[in-house]
Amino acid sequence: MSESVIRRWNHRRLDWMRAQKLHFMRAIFDPFSRRMSVQSVALLKNEKKEILVLRLDDKLGDSVTATGFLRSLKNIFPDCSLTVVAGPLTGQVYQNQPTIDRVLIAKKGFVSTLKLFFQLRSKIYNVVINTSHIMAPRTIFLMSQLHAIRKMGFRCHEYHLFTDHIEYDPLEDHVTTRYQNVLRALNGNAASECDLSYELHIPSRWTEQVRSQLQSLVGQRIVILNSFAGARLRSLNEKISRAIAEGILRGDPRAVVISIGNHNDLPVIAKWIERAAESRWVCFLDHTEFFWNCALIDKADLVISPDTAIVHVASAFKKPQIAVFREDSKLVGAEKNSKIWAPTSLGARARVRVILAPDLHQLRGDEEPDINDVNVEQVVKAALELLRS
Repeated sequence: MSESVIRRWNHRRLDWMRAQKLHFMRAIFDPFSRRMSVQSVALLKNEKKEILVLRLDDKLGDSVTATGFLRSLKNIFPDCSLTVVAGPLTGQVYQNQPTIDRVLIAKKGFVSTLKLFFQLRSKIYNVVINTSHIMAPRTIFLMSQLHAIRKMGFRCHEYHLFTDHIEYDPLEDHVTTRYQNVLRALNGNAASECDLSYELHIPSRWTEQVRSQLQSLVGQRIVILNSFAGARLRSLNEKISRAIAEGILRGDPRAVVISIGNHNDLPVIAKWIERAAESRWVCFLDHTEFFWNCALIDKADLVISPDTAIVHVASAFKKPQIAVFREDSKLVGAEKNSKIWAPTSLGARARVRVILAPDLHQLRGDEEPDINDVNVEQVVKAALELLRS
């Protein structure tokens, strides 16, 4: 049995199990969602607004794309108390955002969900917003049991527990469109003028550590290369990563390529660099923390990354970047990832390039396209142009 067949079967198995869990939770909690009484609604009119945002999927990239939305939410309702519930990873993004009043960390699991519920149940919320586009069992439980005037979710008409069903095109609309539609539902057309650009606030200790680490590179152009995404066929392999790094270093004698990654990725990358024997291609094996990488990106002259969270981090710091995506499928009903998760525009002076790896999988009989079919010469040329502009 081929690897692609096993992978396809496993995906179907996981999708089926998830669907069964959702069906079970919906059958129990959806019909019995808590409703606000007229007296409670009237009482809230004279109280400070309480807004609760759920970000339970714990996806770093998605959490970064919501930062502009949270800032705009606070700007529209400056007197509100804004609480965000996030996972252990995404919580670190929001704990440093000044417009958020309170961040609660929620781990996965039945016990953690119950603890979270007991933390939240004492308040009556003006609005509860689920910002994940993927429904989860604990989201159903929390949304059904919390007291709120409005409960908002994305494209969730089949659930009675939501009062507002925010629409967007899941196949083509940029991720910020769904947030724009939430703000419009809350504040009418005035929300169309909101700035939804991303933002990240780095704790000073990480900034200082990176500044110290980069002292020896003063005067050189720093290129951040991220090779790894969440899946093999979305990650740049050794051959492509090395070709990109060596092409940039040959074309710009002042360039230094710094590879970043998590604790699993960096040892692999270190071996690539050792085999390349290129002194201006480096990585810092002792530093795999999210904010360390953010601080590096903040000091970079250029960021190169496949379709993953680093694309959004670079957008948050308004850095010149090359985002490598796989070519969007031509099939009807297929998502256009290069549109949905594209880097945010920086206006007329934007220095952002999106480069698509051609979809050759049908010719080879693979299950899905491989990002390593990208044209390396095109990436290197774009990188050198951005470094010189």
